[in-house]
Amino acid sequence: MPSNQNSGCLFNFRSILQQFLGEPAEETILYRPNPKFLSPAEVTFYRALSAAVSTKYIVFAKVRLLDIITPVSREKRQAHMNKVMSKHVDFALIDTQRHSVVAVVELDDSSHYGQKAIVRDEFVDGALKAAGIPTVRFRCRSSYDSNYIRESIEEELEKWRHDNSR
Repeated sequence: MPSNQNSGCLFNFRSILQQFLGEPAEETILYRPNPKFLSPAEVTFYRALSAAVSTKYIVFAKVRLLDIITPVSREKRQAHMNKVMSKHVDFALIDTQRHSVVAVVELDDSSHYGQKAIVRDEFVDGALKAAGIPTVRFRCRSSYDSNYIRESIEEELEKWRHDNSR
């Protein structure tokens, strides 16, 4: 018998033991690729955003919030981590020299106007603010002006620095 095949006796014993102990049999894990990483609106905005900030920042899309911020307190650390673990932001601006997050950019479409989304956005904005990371929001449109995006981000970052330098 080739060495890469299971020995009949040992394999049967293991299988019977798993059934007796109630251990689940190995299940096949099936996945498929997600056909669209970004929505068409996000792609349009991503292109304009990248063009607007490419000399200063790298744009990352769909970043997990927990990869940007982490709880400071050891008390209830897991509970605080759980609050942010499954949340993502639309875009993160990464400084090309320090490789740190400079700001988060959110693209607000109609889904952001429901009560649940408003509460979620307020929580995320507050958590980012507590970590010293500003959030810049843009309304979803059919097209974008890269100059407008760049100027808006620069204005928001300057306002953030001024408001938080005290």
